[in-house]
Amino acid sequence: MNDADMQGCAVVQGQGLEFVMTLGTGVGTALFNEGRLLPHLELSHGPFRRGETTDVALGNSARQAVGNEKWTKRVRKSIDHFHEMLWFDHLYVGGGNAKHLSASDVGPKGRLILNSAGILGGVRIWDLHTEDS
Repeated sequence: MNDADMQGCAVVQGQGLEFVMTLGTGVGTALFNEGRLLPHLELSHGPFRRGETTDVALGNSARQAVGNEKWTKRVRKSIDHFHEMLWFDHLYVGGGNAKHLSASDVGPKGRLILNSAGILGGVRIWDLHTEDS
């Protein structure tokens, strides 16, 4: 389980394909279909731009190196990139660096989520596990 899995467990609505992206030291991703976590996906490790992965291009080191304005443009491009691949119905963006974004940065299908969602997701994970048993 990564941080995006945990945060997603707290915020997904169980409606269609829901994509979670966390922005911090690196980038975490999680995908839920009708509320069910699709495990073992590290989509941020795939190619994104100029030979970089999303994890490298949007990680905290990159944000510090290029500044918030350029970094935010990269985030927007990555959202478009992931949407082209996944055609998600809903997007949730969290993590420590989400505070550098505005609601308009995550697009019409996107919502900024609090970093504390990870704690609530830990509680919900037990419910999801119990449903599978």
